[in-house]
Amino acid sequence: METTLTYWGFAIGVIGTILSIVGIYLTIKSNKKKEPVYSIKSVNIISDYSSKYNNLTVAYKGEKVENFTVSKVLFYNRGAEIIDRQDLATKFHIRVLAVECNVLDARLLQTNNLSSDFKVEMDRVNEWVIIDFDYLDTNQGAVFEIIHTGTNSENVAFFGDIKGVQKLGQVLPDKLMKSELMPVRTKIILGFATFVATIGLYLLVFQRDFSISLFNSYPWFIGAFALLVFAFSMGFPVLILLAIVGYIRGLFVPSNMIPRGLEQFVE
Repeated sequence: METTLTYWGFAIGVIGTILSIVGIYLTIKSNKKKEPVYSIKSVNIISDYSSKYNNLTVAYKGEKVENFTVSKVLFYNRGAEIIDRQDLATKFHIRVLAVECNVLDARLLQTNNLSSDFKVEMDRVNEWVIIDFDYLDTNQGAVFEIIHTGTNSENVAFFGDIKGVQKLGQVLPDKLMKSELMPVRTKIILGFATFVATIGLYLLVFQRDFSISLFNSYPWFIGAFALLVFAFSMGFPVLILLAIVGYIRGLFVPSNMIPRGLEQFVE
């Protein structure tokens, strides 16, 4: 029993050391960069109808169309450095192009920061949609809609240059995850488990004699309760270690979580 307690005390010390190293690393090395990313999801509503129904005519705002597709575009800054309007002042301003089809309409659906002044404007002469905003901080952006005469997302291309950015990042829609707040019930369970595990770790490390005596206590349910507490405490350091590994991995592997306030992209 004492040998096991010694091992767990050593493990806790190692975990504390790792936490300190990670904290120092994050303080010294700030990973600030601009990282604009986009994702396109399309729904084809009408496709090649005239070959099936000779007497049917479909028009959008008076313009006859053979195909009709609605594409949602998610655009946001995944980096830690702000992208502002001055960064957009390049020869090739960011825009959405229609590939082998025509853009019929475009509109802004959702933005998670009104101060960014996000705008989507049609350029009917060049058949593209201009994207403009004042600034985008971390996880700030917008969801907008492009209506066109193509049949899928391959008929929509995100194009343009931003100062300080080598390439616009693209994330496939099926790789995105919707961010959701943790349910209250889950918070209560995790909080209770953390509380019990903390007591167990304290007893194991600092109150060894008392911990051992609990197993020989009467009545029997005291020993059973002690066993439950210690079981929580045995698994808790492992969960902490997994959380640390996941966090460190997140420093190098970009997160594809949809920012809060832009969930309309997947609705």
